[in-house]
Amino acid sequence: MSSEDPLAEIESLKRQLRKMTAKWLGEGRCREDLLWLDVVSQLIQEYESRIHFLEERIRTLEQDLSQKERDRSALKESLDELVSLHQLSESIRSAMKPEQVVEALVDVAGRVVEVHRAGVFLTDERGGMEALYPGGDTDGDLGEAARGMLEDGILDWVMREGRPSVVPDMESTDEEMNFVIVPLVVRGRAIGVFLIHTNKHREEFTPHEMMLLSLLANQAAIAIEHGRAYRELYETHQKLRKSQAQLIYSSRMAAVGELAAAVAHEINNPLQAMLGYVQLLLIQDSIQGEAREYLETVLKEGERIAEVVRELLGLFRKEEVPKEVNINELISRLAILMRHSLLVDGIALELHLADDLPPVWGRTDQLQQVFMNIIDNARKAMPDGGVLEVKSFRKGGGVYVQFTDTGVGIPEKIRERIFEPFFSTWGGTGLGLSVAREILQEHKGSIEVYNRPGEGTTVLVRLPARR
Repeated sequence: MSSEDPLAEIESLKRQLRKMTAKWLGEGRCREDLLWLDVVSQLIQEYESRIHFLEERIRTLEQDLSQKERDRSALKESLDELVSLHQLSESIRSAMKPEQVVEALVDVAGRVVEVHRAGVFLTDERGGMEALYPGGDTDGDLGEAARGMLEDGILDWVMREGRPSVVPDMESTDEEMNFVIVPLVVRGRAIGVFLIHTNKHREEFTPHEMMLLSLLANQAAIAIEHGRAYRELYETHQKLRKSQAQLIYSSRMAAVGELAAAVAHEINNPLQAMLGYVQLLLIQDSIQGEAREYLETVLKEGERIAEVVRELLGLFRKEEVPKEVNINELISRLAILMRHSLLVDGIALELHLADDLPPVWGRTDQLQQVFMNIIDNARKAMPDGGVLEVKSFRKGGGVYVQFTDTGVGIPEKIRERIFEPFFSTWGGTGLGLSVAREILQEHKGSIEVYNRPGEGTTVLVRLPARR
């Protein structure tokens, strides 16, 4: 009989007692013997009862040990989660760019699921998508997969549901691959998804792992959203600073303009009187020799001062009220005023004006200044004389005036600077073309210069036609 099974031994003893009791009863044994057998039987039953109790106690202890082992495993998992969250928080705190936040997120998520590739994809209200990869890298295949899921509505569905989902990679041929799509939620609103490409089977994901991925993704989402808000705030601040600087500059220029206009006006009146007297003296035949040369020099320099004054007044003068302007009439009047002086310099002025030209809306004095500045530049470009052709025509919704000269053209090295204020190669003020472009921009028009080095220059002015 084995001693390893006490209950079996007890059953054997009980059978032996029953046999002995039956034998003794048959033999007519005394009552004391039978009483002794009854006592032994009771002791055996008590022994059996204690063994049952001990077995139940052992089973209870085994169950308690199993529960404690499960609790210990759960506690270890919780500690691992806390460590992962803490490490992600530390990484995010030191991250300066959203790509660094994504890099930290992918690193920590790799402890939950094997990551083949991963990235964050932020969506906007216009249906666009911004991709962020670890370390600022690029992943065209993952991005293409994300765009496909966005077009198919899978990403929108996951973001609406607000919980992670596993989607099979239908393009994978080597082995079974899946996409884990984890919504990025900030204050109850999904701003995008954390997309993981992994070879882990769908059935192997536990609810606990999915919950942990959500916790990690949402913590990263808060950091990314704060980064975006900071970037927008910084850009707005830069724009505000730029606008403030422009406002200060405009205010200063306005003050300078008022002062310059006042000074120019004060200079202009006595200057015109002086030039008039000089011209009267030069009409006299009696003035010859050095006296005439001196007067001609005074007239030439005085006219140069007058040109500077006109440009300053034109740049800062108070504007007249806009009205309909007939461009052909304006050009014809300018031709009458300037044809003689151009001929003196050996320049022939040719007009080709379209008959069906509609009017434009603008300020006559400003448009006249534009054309005078262009003609004056053409004069300077033809020191040995030539031809200046002025042509007007209509094209689409615009009125065009084209000035073509046969001068020396514009050197390529200075072509990009011709509209800079105060830049000049002729010794003038350098304000002519700069002022012209500024005026045309105010009239919703434009000016373009086409250069033919050694052959001449074409200046094309466009103004919107009056409807």
